[in-house]
Amino acid sequence: MIEAYLHVITSEHHGQPKYIAMLTAYLDKLQHTVNVLNAWNEHFHIEDAVGAQLDQLGEIIGRKRVLNFQPDGYSARLEDEMYRLVLKAKILQNQWDGTIAGMEKLFESVFPDQTLVLIDHQDMTMQATVIGLADSLQIQLLNHGYILPKPEGVRLKVTTIENQIFAYDRESEAFGGYDEGEWL
Repeated sequence: MIEAYLHVITSEHHGQPKYIAMLTAYLDKLQHTVNVLNAWNEHFHIEDAVGAQLDQLGEIIGRKRVLNFQPDGYSARLEDEMYRLVLKAKILQNQWDGTIAGMEKLFESVFPDQTLVLIDHQDMTMQATVIGLADSLQIQLLNHGYILPKPEGVRLKVTTIENQIFAYDRESEAFGGYDEGEWL
């Protein structure tokens, strides 16, 4: 980078060694700043960050590593992989446009192999059914509001079904009867 700038110096100053030395010293400081900023992208990319880097991202995103509840069979302090998932979900929650289609699209980007079906009861309550999610900790995070965005003032009930079902089952009353969570 420094050489590229030194080549564009006008002929009036090109032969001045003190000017070249001063400009080189200044550009060298800027180069170090550019290197640090480039390293930030490499070291703090959410897919590659680990440990303290994820903690820093969590502060920026607004989600702490330590949960505000004690999950059954797990530590309240999330491991890197699960914390990365929670951070991605929080980023998507912050970008949600408020529509059911938007929520389903966000869910699919975090859990591409699972299915989310949302029903708006039009009475300030919603039913969210997640199909294919088998991880106990992920289900607990889902039930405590760490994964799905929830509109303010709307009660959300989350139901999880471990196995995929036939498409026509989604319309039946039995569809909502599996492992229902509490109202959020």
